[in-house]
Amino acid sequence: MGAVLTGIVRSSRVIGAEDDSYQFLALDIVTERGVAYVCQVWDIEQISDLVGHYGDKPLLDHRVKVTLLNYSIGTRKFKDGSSAPQVRFRISNVRDLGLPDEEE
Repeated sequence: MGAVLTGIVRSSRVIGAEDDSYQFLALDIVTERGVAYVCQVWDIEQISDLVGHYGDKPLLDHRVKVTLLNYSIGTRKFKDGSSAPQVRFRISNVRDLGLPDEEE
């Protein structure tokens, strides 16, 4: 894809398997038009850098600019047992643009 996405991180968490077979950083990024993108960072070095610098909820409420690498469509299961289709974007090159102005 190679497209660029800019928005505000509204959710941030590291997700990993109990057996340590995988780990990724999940970021929900909302654009200024209100469109939410469910994103995942899979680069272990970038995850380590972000967690090391920002803590366990990297970039929460920060404006970011990221590169969209590709996407997949799957089913998301919720805690209440329901499920819904969801598009997930794999991203890289996460850049912190700082905290947004109060109007954003």
